[in-house]
Formats: sequence, structure tokens, C-alpha cells
Amino acid sequence: MNSHHTKLKGDIGLISVVKDLISRGFYVSLPISENTPFDLIASDQKVNYRVQVKARSLRKGSLEVQFRTSWNDKAGTHYSRYADDDFDVLAVYAIEKDVCLYLTRGKAKSITIRFETAKNNQKSGVNNWFDFRSFPPSETIRGAPKDEDRSMVKR
Repeated sequence: MNSHHTKLKGDIGLISVVKDLISRGFYVSLPISENTPFDLIASDQKVNYRVQVKARSLRKGSLEVQFRTSWNDKAGTHYSRYADDDFDVLAVYAIEKDVCLYLTRGKAKSITIRFETAKNNQKSGVNNWFDFRSFPPSETIRGAPKDEDRSMVKR
């Protein structure tokens, strides 16, 4: 894949999240317009979740997710924070690991999610990837991961 083509990266992320959600038993709908603040709607026939999708590459064993959108025009690159009601769930596709993660927005500007143990072996305050596998995501993430969830990631 051409690493400079961000639209292609985004398409792969969207397709991967759609596949993951369908495999979990959700119905997935895609909006006709590209101007919606979300990329898809996932439904369990009781609740509809507006989902924004991002595809990210790992750096030094982790990936950083910024809670903002960006676009380019003749004046350069622009950034804008998401509004509180833009979407319900942020889905992140980790490209090298071929795994989808699901987050609630919260008030943070960004989050770093670890796939590998930190070199200093820090454990406190670390956001491990396996804590973000549930859909819909829980507000407070607690508890140890299930073994089958850990085995789903590419090594």
C-alpha cells in the first residue's frame, strides 16, 4: 500500500471495522454523504451507534489517537476538535496488527494505546490494546482481558 495515500488508508480502516462489526452480529449502514461527522452506523436492532473510523500505524509499539479531524486545502492543513455529539464511538483500525479497537470519546485530546510492553516496564496508567476490543465500549475499562481477545491480534 502506498503509505502516503491517506484516503486509501482510511478506506482500509473503514472496510476492516465494517467486517469486524458484522462478524460481531451488528447491522452496519453507511451514510450516502461524506459530510456526516461519522463514517457508519452500527445497530443491534435496539440501539444505533454512530461510529467515526480512524486507521493508524504503530510507532514504538503503540499508536496515538487524536480526537480531532483534519483536512487540506490551498491554505494548508487544518485541524478541528470533534464536537461532543459528532459520534458515539471512535473505532481505530491498527493497520500492522489487523485489529479494531473501540473507544468512547471522553474529554481527552488524545490517547496512546500500547501493543507492546513499555521499555521501562511501566504498567500503571497504560492503555493496553486488549482493553479496547469490546463494542460498544464501556465508559470505564476494568478487568483482565479474555485469552481469546489477546490471541486475535497479529504478532
